[in-house]
Amino acid sequence: LIPTQKEYYDQAKKVLGMPLPKPPTDVRVCEMLTRAGEVLAQSKEEHIVSAVALALGFALPGYYASMTAPYGEALFGHKEDGERLAELNVLCTSVVGLALGPFTGTIGDKFGLQVIIYLFVA
Repeated sequence: LIPTQKEYYDQAKKVLGMPLPKPPTDVRVCEMLTRAGEVLAQSKEEHIVSAVALALGFALPGYYASMTAPYGEALFGHKEDGERLAELNVLCTSVVGLALGPFTGTIGDKFGLQVIIYLFVA
């Protein structure tokens, strides 16, 4: 059962011993993006390395996934085999994503990005 916002704020006040600040009535996108930029600027090099690693990590498999059927057809010589390879690729990617995604996130939350990098590189 999901509490209402009032119930949530009342419980938080009871637990914390002080009320939570009131939620904003309007969304100021420019201010939020400026603050986010300030947070990212505190460790600029790490964020740049992470962004490049993520971009490369997601771009290359995405490119392969988009070319799986033609690649399979060229490799095996039949259109049906290319389609079968594409279906197998989608299935394996889904299973691995569902199984390892939450696990990797938990490891990252507990031990940090360095441990994830070490596990993938080692």
